[in-house]
Amino acid sequence: MKVIAATPRTEEEFKLIPLEVETKGEVLASNIVEFREMVRAALGRINRDPKTDEEFGQADSNIKALKVAEESISKAIEEMDQGDVAKLKASLKEAGEEVRRARLDLDKLVKAKKQEVRDKHIADAIERIEWDAPVSQRERTFGGELEAVIKGKRVLKSIIKDLKTTVAIINGRISKAKAILDEFEGVHGRELIMDRQSLETKTPDQVEAELRRRLDVKRAEDEKRKAQEEAAKARAEAEAAKAETVKQAQAPKMEGASVIAPSLDDSPFARKPKPQEASDADMDAASEWTVFESAVVMAFGPIKSAKANLKHPSNVERATKFASAVNAAWHAAKEGGAQ
Repeated sequence: MKVIAATPRTEEEFKLIPLEVETKGEVLASNIVEFREMVRAALGRINRDPKTDEEFGQADSNIKALKVAEESISKAIEEMDQGDVAKLKASLKEAGEEVRRARLDLDKLVKAKKQEVRDKHIADAIERIEWDAPVSQRERTFGGELEAVIKGKRVLKSIIKDLKTTVAIINGRISKAKAILDEFEGVHGRELIMDRQSLETKTPDQVEAELRRRLDVKRAEDEKRKAQEEAAKARAEAEAAKAETVKQAQAPKMEGASVIAPSLDDSPFARKPKPQEASDADMDAASEWTVFESAVVMAFGPIKSAKANLKHPSNVERATKFASAVNAAWHAAKEGGAQ
């Protein structure tokens, strides 16, 4: 039986002499000793620190060559007879294990080295990103994008080129976002963009949409706050008018005092007549009417203020008609008391 393991030819490649074993119940001839020495020498020449595309390519070829040698040795062992060749088989198994370990170690080393080189180029690319943030933050923000660009690529020249192109795209995107934010800050201030640094990493369309959304929210909040303030003011005025009415009704009536007819259009409506003096005994009809007049005057104070705040012409017209009707009714009541 004769088994030959073919090997690569260049000096940097894993290279072995042909393995020859001839048996017939016993070992008739073999070059196992020379083969073993060749295995050890060839393993020692393998480049375990590849850096260039060519060196990585050679390392991949060596891994394949080691696999072929490992399989050739295993095949020779399987075809040998038992008995006198036991020692030879044991020696070959040992040689096969040495080749297997070398292959696995080299395969693991090459994979780690490739990842190390890729990581270095990605780190260099992150350093070139023109964003004012710590390196760790730039890595978290853009690392995934850079990894995706070179995913599945093996050639270093292609990896470096694609990373360079992607960095240029990212920097252009950041520059446009900064310009949009500068313009916004000049008009609206910095209050709505306190997280400006984060906004700079988004696309221009995303930045513009987010700024429009924030402006809409602020305007809605301002309008709501203004409405609440006006409502609170109106409630306070109503409460004050009500308190003043009660005060006037309870105050002693002054002899000879007169009450001015209410008017929604004239300033006399806002004047508060002085009540006539009254004794602790029951009021007469005139005194009782004077108290009523005071209450009416106070009640129409808030109505006059509300009328003055009307802006729509149709509402102003309706309020004017209402005022005329009230004034006519008031004068009619006054004339009825005079008869």
